[in-house]
Amino acid sequence: MKRQKIDRSQPVAKRQPLLVLGCSLIASIALIENLPSEHFFWSSLRDSGHTFVFFQLNLFALHALHHRTHARALNICAVTLGVFVAGLVAELIQPAWGRQASVLDAWYNLLGCAAAACWFAQGTLLPRITALALALLLCFGSLIQPIIYGLEYRQLSTRLPLLIDFSTLLNRLYWQATPGSHASTVSPPRQWNAAPEKSVRLDFLHGQYPGIRFQDFYSDWEGYERLRVQLWHSHEQPLTLTLRIHDQAHSGHYKDRFNRRFELEPGETWIDIPLADIRRAPAERQLNMHNIAAIGLFTTSPSQPLHIYVGEIRLAETARPAR
Repeated sequence: MKRQKIDRSQPVAKRQPLLVLGCSLIASIALIENLPSEHFFWSSLRDSGHTFVFFQLNLFALHALHHRTHARALNICAVTLGVFVAGLVAELIQPAWGRQASVLDAWYNLLGCAAAACWFAQGTLLPRITALALALLLCFGSLIQPIIYGLEYRQLSTRLPLLIDFSTLLNRLYWQATPGSHASTVSPPRQWNAAPEKSVRLDFLHGQYPGIRFQDFYSDWEGYERLRVQLWHSHEQPLTLTLRIHDQAHSGHYKDRFNRRFELEPGETWIDIPLADIRRAPAERQLNMHNIAAIGLFTTSPSQPLHIYVGEIRLAETARPAR
């Protein structure tokens, strides 16, 4: 009696898409998790990566349930909804692990799930060209913010020696008010003769250290000699203000950064600091002037609400004497 040959090629063929998608999904997660996150451009790129992770995750689920979902619109929608809800639940419980839940991440998850559903339905429920166009359009939607932020990122070096220009549309990326304070981009006071086009009004309201933090500016200060900060104080009495600066290697301790206190007089003031002082500020090392991370301005326990205006923050070279 002849033995019948068992054709094992079909099950293997069915498993191949799952194997490829599984490996691709793991590689994508590893790549996205290892992207830097200390700058608004890289942070936005990491966020948009949710779309491509959930594109692969939903496609994996649809292929795994191929016998139920093939050419069945309702089943495809059910699987897609299930993957999205699972991602939404994961997003909501993230704070328990020290990560912040994000509506934007949930939106990117939805784009990825929808793109996978369109891709899976090509040639059956949707014409191939239509399905591919919809999938690509949905994926491209997640790249709009990184593209805009990438173009802004490229402009940082062209503005030098100006570090932050408050007149740009995306100036809000570079600063945030700390607890106990409020900040907004406004036109400067009319009395301020040397004022730039736009400034940040900083209101010190309450708390121990209300102020403002500037970050994500051009980080390589090597080759310059001074930092200059333009301020306007509207009140009649002087205001005690502290300027702090740290690099990416900052340990979080007070002695591991630059700190200097100023008496801000009424009217316009330029805070002018040699970068050599900033470099030597930490107690046990030198600041890395190629990788400055943040500048902070704050006051201590204000007895009443006060406000100042921040104008230009720029680097400067010491003027050479004329020969």
